[in-house]
Amino acid sequence: MSSNQMDRLEAKVDRIDERLDQIDKHLERYNVQLEVHIKRNDAFEEALKPVVAHMQFIDATKTLLGSAAKVMAWTLGIATGLVALWAAVAPASGF
Repeated sequence: MSSNQMDRLEAKVDRIDERLDQIDKHLERYNVQLEVHIKRNDAFEEALKPVVAHMQFIDATKTLLGSAAKVMAWTLGIATGLVALWAAVAPASGF
């Protein structure tokens, strides 16, 4: 290999090395940004925990009230049916 070809190869290797150095700098910057993002995300998740707990409480309350409403509706339906039956039977029996 001639000296000229070696010089050209060394120049290309140097350029590749410079590009790799730039990539390393970018990666360092991205890692710092990622760490900041992770910290912000963790802080947000911690701040959100009370909201999630409250929403679970509201959901459980909604389920309980819905069940209570169904029981009341069934009870009212049965009571209405019994009153209607009583009204139908009572005039015939004389009560």
